Amino acid sequence: MNDSNKREISFNSVWLKTAGMACVLSLLSACSPQPPKAESLAAQSAIAPVAAVPASTTQAIQAQASQPELCKVTMAKTADPNPPTNVRSSPEVKPNNIVGKLENGTWVSVNTEKNGWFEITDPVQGWISKKVTESSCNQKRQRISFPGNSSSATISDRFIGTGTHEYLLRANQGQTMTVTVNKGSLPFIFAPGDKNRQQDLTGGGDSTGKKSWSGKLSATGDYILDLESNFKGYDYSFKVEVK
Repeated sequence: MNDSNKREISFNSVWLKTAGMACVLSLLSACSPQPPKAESLAAQSAIAPVAAVPASTTQAIQAQASQPELCKVTMAKTADPNPPTNVRSSPEVKPNNIVGKLENGTWVSVNTEKNGWFEITDPVQGWISKKVTESSCNQKRQRISFPGNSSSATISDRFIGTGTHEYLLRANQGQTMTVTVNKGSLPFIFAPGDKNRQQDLTGGGDSTGKKSWSGKLSATGDYILDLESNFKGYDYSFKVEVK
């Protein structure tokens, strides 16, 4: 084969590679979605504007997402989908660390919580997975904040076992507070200066049989709305309004 033929073959080979690559790129370009033109975006915006979220809605979401200042679990009840519940000597699943078993509905005393496990002291000492229990804050302290421009909020939670839930609400002298029970107990209410809680403003909370209370406030500061639970616990919900 002479040099002329070699050059022709070499040229043809290079041309084929270049042309082939151009075809591939052309195909990829045809398959890829093309960005819309500016006028198309403007037209879409005019047809389907994005609805703005009202400020009050955002504030309500933030209020609902607020975390308790204190939340401590001291009791729980076993609710295992595959009973009985294994009590283990350490907070982990190992073949040889089971020290006891508990039937569903068993009340346990919780000492501490670690990595999704409860250390229990009664009726068996050891560790059980939090996932196989019903539990909530037995000791809780949380501040009430009204969403947006609202003057009221509805508070709902539950007790599992004994405990105390305290809600702090800042209000001013001369305002009127109204508390209405939707479910459960009427809270005890204590004024800012009553640190030892000697005078409940409701006159006895739930023990009075009342499901609502309203009164004019005598001081400015944090009022405490207090709920207590017996051994079995309960669900509760109440509305508090300040004007």
